[in-house]
Amino acid sequence: MPFLSRVLLFAEADDASEIVAALAALSGTSAPTWLLYVRRDDTETKATTLRVGDTTLDVAIGERALPVVLEVTVPDLHAALERVLAAGFSDSVWPHDGDPESVAIDAGGVRITAITEAALIDRRGA
Repeated sequence: MPFLSRVLLFAEADDASEIVAALAALSGTSAPTWLLYVRRDDTETKATTLRVGDTTLDVAIGERALPVVLEVTVPDLHAALERVLAAGFSDSVWPHDGDPESVAIDAGGVRITAITEAALIDRRGA
């Protein structure tokens, strides 16, 4: 089955750092190292790479290309919520009452949502 293997995001420096911190917290990985990245036009910037499951997320410093929403499927939503709160992010859970099915945070101008596989299947009706 095909799957999304790589996403490259461009964001201003402060936003890029916040996006990386949020994704690292959600996926339970350590903050990666920023390295030199040469763009197609031969300009240099800094970028970093995170692995979230089978997907590679590259975040580079530069002019924002598109506003995005990222959704990360996590095995344990409560553990992911604890990690993002410990990393200093505010959350929004859905539904607001009862056991949460998803957690959303805003980081660097990007809405990042964590959802369990079961909730994702229910939502899609599969």
